[in-house]
Amino acid sequence: MITETTFNQVKDYVRCKKFDGIKVKGISEEITAYTPEQVLVDIEKIMAVSRNNRSALPADDVNSSLEKLKESLFSPRFNIPRGKQQESGIFPYLKELFVDMSTAVESISNDYHEEYVFKKYLQDKWNELVRRHRNLQV
Repeated sequence: MITETTFNQVKDYVRCKKFDGIKVKGISEEITAYTPEQVLVDIEKIMAVSRNNRSALPADDVNSSLEKLKESLFSPRFNIPRGKQQESGIFPYLKELFVDMSTAVESISNDYHEEYVFKKYLQDKWNELVRRHRNLQV
């Protein structure tokens, strides 16, 4: 869920479902929160345009919110290369290990950014492994 402040920053980019009357520990009054349901734009494309064309740069808080949204939506893809899917090969076992590690980090991370950094690291390591061993017979 996201706060109303964050929703106001990303509402043009993300379709959300609104929830009123949410009780939050440590806050006496109920709040409104939102659940992101669908990204309506290509976040990477917007951020690339923003980096390359300073005049097209949205407000800093919106750009920051887009980066946070990109990170929070990141999910590693551990695709097994074609021809490496046989059950006797090592790639299915490595995929299982990477998926388990990615899932575990969700429960031990302090925040979405820390989770993103670790999941991105796992994704990069997987991609490197696949690149180096594309022709490896396993």
